[in-house]
Amino acid sequence: MKKLLILIAILAFTASCSTLSIQMKEFTATPQVVEKGGKTTLRWNVACTEPVSVEIVGIAKDLPAQGEMEVIMNESTTFTLLAKAKKGNGKFVSGKMSTRCEVKKE
Repeated sequence: MKKLLILIAILAFTASCSTLSIQMKEFTATPQVVEKGGKTTLRWNVACTEPVSVEIVGIAKDLPAQGEMEVIMNESTTFTLLAKAKKGNGKFVSGKMSTRCEVKKE
């Protein structure tokens, strides 16, 4: 009986680890076109059943799973949102999403 309970616990743990996924629900830049020196607001929403590490590559790390930030635009830029969560087996799952803001030519 004890071996059966251990086996069930291992199977349950393995099933929960294998179903871990990150949902990249939203990543937008508003407005998508600005004058040089203008601002765009980046908004994101990431869902995961486990704690998740979120960053906007080259801009900010250790972000909350949902949020927004203003960015001053000097050139057209593609922003990349990266989210990563650790599975119980020591491996990671990740998700990535991009959005773009154009700076009008003078």
